[in-house]
Amino acid sequence: EHRMGQAGDVEESIQKAIAAAQTALALDPSRPEARMDLGRSLWQGAYHRLLNHSQDPREQLRQAVEVFEAIRPEERDYEFHITLGLVFKVWADYEDQSGEDSLRTRGKAIDAYLTAISLNEAVPDAWINLGVAFYERARNPRDPNPDDDLQQSLAALNKARTLNPRHVVPYISAGHAHRLLAERRRDRGEDAQPDLATALDLYRRGLAINPRHADLHSGL
Repeated sequence: EHRMGQAGDVEESIQKAIAAAQTALALDPSRPEARMDLGRSLWQGAYHRLLNHSQDPREQLRQAVEVFEAIRPEERDYEFHITLGLVFKVWADYEDQSGEDSLRTRGKAIDAYLTAISLNEAVPDAWINLGVAFYERARNPRDPNPDDDLQQSLAALNKARTLNPRHVVPYISAGHAHRLLAERRRDRGEDAQPDLATALDLYRRGLAINPRHADLHSGL
């Protein structure tokens, strides 16, 4: 994870993690921890392939989904659903980059995040992931209800800011959502100024937390 954050080569570490989790699973197939570790390692490998090499991550993602689906329903906790949502997020991101239809996959990510929140609604990261997922779906030209998705995105991101006002990501993502709403209003001949003003305010409030965050300056 540290190397991934530094854009370093993590392939060897990920393969070691996958092999260790497979060994643990073979030693005791009845425990969900090994399946969680294996699925998480497969997801990280797929994310690294997409992020640093622009390679198709779907085979590893399919393997991760198969591993997670083998966990018994009564053992599927918050961590299970939030990680499953991240698997489908990476899958949908790749489909967007490839010009494919990501609506179905993005919907699976949203469903997983909603289930995670139903199990523990006090964790800001789940609300952030949900808000970003709704925003990404709204950006999809095939989305039949982009305005509704943007409102759902803003509601989730507002909840995340309530839970942790010092987390900078909700300010970035909510700013992006208001900017997209402004673009849609402009294209319909409506007044875009209120959403643009709100987006500017959110970016500036984020900069008050982290004045060196590039995404906030780019948003402005």
